[in-house]
Amino acid sequence: MRLQGKSLKRILTAAICTVLLAMPATALAAGETIENVADNSVTLQYLDRNNAPIDGLRVRIYQVATAKGEIYDGASSGYTLSYELTSEFKQFEEGTGRAPVTGFSEQRLNEELIIRPGETVVERRARWQAIAATLRPYALADLWPTDFQYTSNGRVNFTNLYPGLYLVIADDRPVKEDDADYRYRYQPTFVAVPGYANGAWDHNVDFSFDNNSVLRVKYTYTREVYGYKVYKRWYNDSGNIRPREVRVDIYRDGVLYRTVYLNESNNWTYDWDAGSGNWYVVERTTGSDYSVNISEKEGAFTLDNTYNPPPDNPPPPEEPPEVQGVRRDPVVEEEPEVLGMRRLPQTGQLNWPVPVLAIAGLVLFGTGFYRNRRNA
Repeated sequence: MRLQGKSLKRILTAAICTVLLAMPATALAAGETIENVADNSVTLQYLDRNNAPIDGLRVRIYQVATAKGEIYDGASSGYTLSYELTSEFKQFEEGTGRAPVTGFSEQRLNEELIIRPGETVVERRARWQAIAATLRPYALADLWPTDFQYTSNGRVNFTNLYPGLYLVIADDRPVKEDDADYRYRYQPTFVAVPGYANGAWDHNVDFSFDNNSVLRVKYTYTREVYGYKVYKRWYNDSGNIRPREVRVDIYRDGVLYRTVYLNESNNWTYDWDAGSGNWYVVERTTGSDYSVNISEKEGAFTLDNTYNPPPDNPPPPEEPPEVQGVRRDPVVEEEPEVLGMRRLPQTGQLNWPVPVLAIAGLVLFGTGFYRNRRNA
């Protein structure tokens, strides 16, 4: 059922603010709902390693899923809130998508990202951070963001958001320190709005520093590199089912830099030297039976492909069992027709007396013929 207007007052979820940041799960009271209107906002703050704000940093936000379903009914079944992937992100769903991402599916999203009372996200955080990191290059290369802004005093504030799950992606920030070049890369972050904190719903989720929290977008800080490499690893398959080659698009600062093809002849690897920039790679032609995980460290991009075999063919239907008191007609296999000949129907007549009668007729005919010669 699609949520409309005031049909829902406040959808129930716990710790819905974020999954990948250190947000604790929060129990909700029964009966609270949200309106499915664009009255939500989210504020994020980007700091450097000295806790100074980063200004002029471009930050994009993409809607990954919409919030749908029913409210929490207070029963033992718990929350009935669920997410539905948007059409833009449906293409990345594992097993069915055009560019399936390892571990990313609507079912798993609902099983693991809706945090319920008593649950923690520690064991899930690393897996979903890997999913966010893989979705990052696809979103930057192929999708138009829901909104984008530039940080001011280290902050961005996205407004007019519908309830749902969002992916926030910031540009890299190159800096020079001690006559050396460094680069900040901020982690892509899943954010769900609205949030619930201090016993009340908050449609204006704030991830900045204040007296009540120590939340910020995480980052890596590394020396600039000028040599790059992309290589592929295969899992859960054998060489005879792999594609002969895989197309990889290499992007620099949002512009397609080069398209390469990885295969056995180049050991599924490609190297290039170029200047610094916001580099990322996108895999294009693996096929729906494989899912991909993309990671990067100091200029080395790793494409991990896992084979997900399709379901086995269903077994042939079994012979229907005999039922007491029911007569089953025998199956009669038709003999093949011979071209130009017509088969006569069987009448049930027995054929074995025919040769006996023929011989007897010959004997009688011969006996009569002999007697007639003698009497002549």
